[in-house]
Amino acid sequence: MNILFIASEAAGLVKSGGLADVAKALPLQLLANGHNVKVVIPCYTFIKDYLNFPIIGKGELNSAQTNADMHIPFQIRKTTMNDNLEIWLIECQRYFDRTSLYGDNNQAYGDNGERFAFFSAAAIEAAKVMNFKPDIVHCNDWHTALIPVYLRESYNGDPLYDPIKTVFTIHNLKFQGIWDLKTFKKFTNLPDYIFTPDKLEFKKDANMLKGGLVYADYITTVSNTYAYEIQTPYYGEGLDGLLRAKHLQLRGILNGI
Repeated sequence: MNILFIASEAAGLVKSGGLADVAKALPLQLLANGHNVKVVIPCYTFIKDYLNFPIIGKGELNSAQTNADMHIPFQIRKTTMNDNLEIWLIECQRYFDRTSLYGDNNQAYGDNGERFAFFSAAAIEAAKVMNFKPDIVHCNDWHTALIPVYLRESYNGDPLYDPIKTVFTIHNLKFQGIWDLKTFKKFTNLPDYIFTPDKLEFKKDANMLKGGLVYADYITTVSNTYAYEIQTPYYGEGLDGLLRAKHLQLRGILNGI
């Protein structure tokens, strides 16, 4: 299978926690199992030696994919991990020329929603630029949760994307990417019918992680125990009802297996 694995970080290049370890180890194992795997992460400018990574493609998000007032160009750089796993890095200084991944001095960047909405759209476009047709797009945590939404809503009818199935992995349900509706609509340009309680609306705000849960074909998380726990009110972070409704498409897979 062709697998596009998309995350906000990957060990060996940039890491803040366990997500990065999975984003390295799992694609390497899938590759060893005979699958064609490409990993996509943001090209943070603090990544050591990123300027030595060759530019292998260029793209641009248009008004249908991002803020209607903006056309945002990006570049795709490439490096390899363990000599055979391709890592594509989405370079856009507007969003990733920062001193850390998500914020400075314990304060999150105020435009994180816009940053990772852009990254999600650009990661999808990167597959087209690189002429890579995934069978599965594997998304991870709230930073990439809009990808299943974009694939079903913004790319519906596109022959490259229509057959794709999506897997969404919850590493930490606590962090959901919640933004006020007006701002969120502006930087995603998604239609109004997306922002209803059965889709992305959450307590009158927009919830990126909820969108991934609603739109993904399959949901995984880091253990069977966690998969059970997040379906309860105590651990469900307000999304336990949705997770119970999706229980047939939810599975825990122990990290490391």
